[in-house]
Amino acid sequence: MHSHATETLKKGEKIVIVGNPNVGKSVIFGLLTGRYATVSNYPGTTVTITGGSCNLGGNSFPVIDTPGINTLIPMSEDEVVTRDILLNESIKLVVQVLDSKNLSRGLPITIQLAEMGLPFILVLNMWDEANSRGINIDVKRLASAMGTFIIPTIAVERKGLKELRDALSEKKYPSILINYGTVIEEGIKEIENILPESNISRRAIALMLLAGDESLKSWLKRLINYPDITRIESVRREVQEKFFEPVGYLINQTSPSQIYPGVP
Repeated sequence: MHSHATETLKKGEKIVIVGNPNVGKSVIFGLLTGRYATVSNYPGTTVTITGGSCNLGGNSFPVIDTPGINTLIPMSEDEVVTRDILLNESIKLVVQVLDSKNLSRGLPITIQLAEMGLPFILVLNMWDEANSRGINIDVKRLASAMGTFIIPTIAVERKGLKELRDALSEKKYPSILINYGTVIEEGIKEIENILPESNISRRAIALMLLAGDESLKSWLKRLINYPDITRIESVRREVQEKFFEPVGYLINQTSPSQIYPGVP
């Protein structure tokens, strides 16, 4: 984890755009990449992803637009693909697009990105719609709580695009710290000690495994031995036995109010 650190985005490093469905993610992608894009199915799936490139200061950066999701602890094929891109593609910067009038829908993804240890920028799109509904978001306070760049935009009017492009040149690592309670935190630590290094933090993978994420099994089998896989499953069961509700539900329900009280 690189909390509070800022690094320069280097030529050729990959940027990925993530967000809930219908937040204007693809409009942001189009504004950053221009008219040329490639559309393909993610390997082994029928899920469509779009690729393009963004020119910043004379340097070209690959950009991937991912399917709309509601969580990075996957419950659908789209969510598995987006998680796998973050896990396998050596992503160096994430742009998360949120609906300004409904931050509480997008902030669980923000928490999960922070747990992954990935640098990201939050784009608060549909800013005008939030304002017209009387929703006031304190951008400075939110940026301070997250430890990252926050860019209000009205994508369909290209408003905020310059500010977003300026922010893309730096990788700012978030400073969000979430506590899931003693039992879950102890389970996280035990699983972390078994896991190999990857493009995202061991902590984030441990959270997915505690949540019962079956889609990680093939990835795990390639990287660790059978006794370790059995131990991870045993830790997951031990943690689950201490709760009435599914651990995955408890993790997903961790309130964004921990980082930004009064979130709309």
